[in-house]
Amino acid sequence: MEAAIQKNTNDELKTLQVRLSILESELQQAITRAELAESELEKYKINEKKEKTFRPPIPPPMPSILLYKGTMMSATPNHKRYYIREIVT
Repeated sequence: MEAAIQKNTNDELKTLQVRLSILESELQQAITRAELAESELEKYKINEKKEKTFRPPIPPPMPSILLYKGTMMSATPNHKRYYIREIVT
């Protein structure tokens, strides 16, 4: 009887050791992924700081010849304004 209990206990112990080794390897993989994510986050923060230091490019100059001429019109009773675009010839 005691031999059966001893064998059952040893089998359970081996099962727990296998589970423990699996969990240890999964934990190691999770730690590796977390470290990689932290390094990627640091790179992202550094790149974002660099992007903020650069000024946006200046807008292009206005064309010397306008294609459309905009005029303000007030045609509604509540004076909402809108533009009428006419082709400049």
